[in-house]
Amino acid sequence: MEYSVRVRLVALDRQERAVGTLDTTVVIRHQRQLTRNEWLVGRAELILPPGRWGYRAALQQGDSAGVVLPQDSVRVGNSDGTSLGISDIALGSPGRAASWITEVADTVLLAPSSLFRRGSEVELYYEATGATPGLVYRHEITVFRDDDRPSDRGRPLVTVSFDEEAAASVIRSHRTLQLERLRPGRYLIEVQVRTPDGKSVARRREFRVIR
Repeated sequence: MEYSVRVRLVALDRQERAVGTLDTTVVIRHQRQLTRNEWLVGRAELILPPGRWGYRAALQQGDSAGVVLPQDSVRVGNSDGTSLGISDIALGSPGRAASWITEVADTVLLAPSSLFRRGSEVELYYEATGATPGLVYRHEITVFRDDDRPSDRGRPLVTVSFDEEAAASVIRSHRTLQLERLRPGRYLIEVQVRTPDGKSVARRREFRVIR
């Protein structure tokens, strides 16, 4: 089966002026017809300059089915290589995410939402830019509970630390998270990369665990 979905996307600056547009059709192939409670995941790409941009998107299938998505925003980093920086955090579960092939032929899973089932395996990917080849960088990945209980807020639930020597100016890191020990709720994942002299960059992302 083939499912054709028209994707329309516009990226906006603070004055609501368009800085990029996309109007394309994504064809997703599936071995059989979908049932009522099944979903497909696809990916469309729009290249933007560094900065923080708002965006609006609409999906359409055929002449009578479609949806306009809520307005959201995205931050595009500046990978000029002059200082240490870190990308956003990509999360995805095998079989439930779209695949992105990077410029060095890495496969990155991109989940369509921030919802993950308890007990699932989640792949994590991020890039640290501006690294000095040959130096050893300290990576720390931490998961925090993010809910309304002050006793849980800010307390690390999962912490992974490792050292990695930079082979190039961009460090590309893949890791796997196991969610069997996390009960349903809201969480924050933080990635921090530290230089040998103590300078660091960090990025956080929210996600939810469901039953």
